[in-house]
Amino acid sequence: YSSDGIRLAVLTDKLTVELWDLSGQEPKIFSFEEFIKRHASGSDSVFEMTLRPDGNEITVMLSDRSLRRFNVKNPASPVMHMTPQTSGLNLMALAYRPDGNELAAIDDNWGKENLVRWNLRGPGYLPKVEPIVETKGRIQSIAYRPDGQHIACLSADGVYFCIFPNSSGKSLGTENPISKKTLAAEVDRILAELAKIGAGSKHVLDYLRWHRQKNLLGV
Repeated sequence: YSSDGIRLAVLTDKLTVELWDLSGQEPKIFSFEEFIKRHASGSDSVFEMTLRPDGNEITVMLSDRSLRRFNVKNPASPVMHMTPQTSGLNLMALAYRPDGNELAAIDDNWGKENLVRWNLRGPGYLPKVEPIVETKGRIQSIAYRPDGQHIACLSADGVYFCIFPNSSGKSLGTENPISKKTLAAEVDRILAELAKIGAGSKHVLDYLRWHRQKNLLGV
């Protein structure tokens, strides 16, 4: 979602991107499938994508791990921006900083993960690569804290932790691991509260229960 809740970017089952304008009674849907194909160099399947918080820009990660960044202020006529450099990087996750001036991703270098950041107001969009120490498993998704100071990560085995970007060039420390056991307990608490008040979508409850039973959120 954009920060005002009016725009929603969607990764479709066709591995391309749509933008939904929710400002009216019915959503207006804009597909960028053909636009991405025109600007892709070989691979046009979208592996990951992120919407800038103001809703006016989208960055997509293609299946070859290259990036394409384009302006969607007028979604009927998107405009491609300069592409952030990704040579030699095996990118996994993608997120904008809340102010929209920085883009972050994870570089998975044979099990040694790095935080990659691009200053979108700087020259050339050169990546800044910083090693992450003490990761809690392979990182699958990332998100900035609203103040832009910390980045939350979710690892493949369901562990949350935070990394702290810095300008010293040193390895990045991690903090606040949340175990799957803690996460499972929180799911149980939510289920109990919803059951108590008789609220919540049946589909949501069934989904949570299924994950709990499958041990994906537990230990």
